Amino acid sequence: MAGKQVLGAALAAMLLAACASAVTLSSRDGGPPGVGVSTGAMANHGLLKIALEGKQYTGEWIVSAEGKFVGYSKSATAKKFTQKNLAYATGIVAAGRSGDGDGRAYANAPDGATLRCHFNVNSLTSAAFGLCERNDGRVYDLTMRQ
Repeated sequence: MAGKQVLGAALAAMLLAACASAVTLSSRDGGPPGVGVSTGAMANHGLLKIALEGKQYTGEWIVSAEGKFVGYSKSATAKKFTQKNLAYATGIVAAGRSGDGDGRAYANAPDGATLRCHFNVNSLTSAAFGLCERNDGRVYDLTMRQ
């Protein structure tokens, strides 16, 4: 039984590591950078831990997917179609790329300090870029890479 638990824990750790992303915050005013890790699929949601100027911020992030699938049939009416009726499409099809999204994160430090982030995600490249702002007004450039 112990062997199964160890195997299960090892498998869970590998899956978590596969979905972990390195997080970097670069100060816009020349202060020290922040570093951390986020877990979860890049175009979905997850947990966030960032060490910044002696504080450990923890919280959650979520992405609102902007990916779409839209196309047109090459008929006289150029009828718009969706993924639902894709099987009935004729002619040339143009499809939108899925994998981009708008992300938000909110993290707290034990002393009550907060960090709010807004970022754009591209799950095809497994990267996110954006801004974070502390409750004292300091702004940081955010980079997340899986």
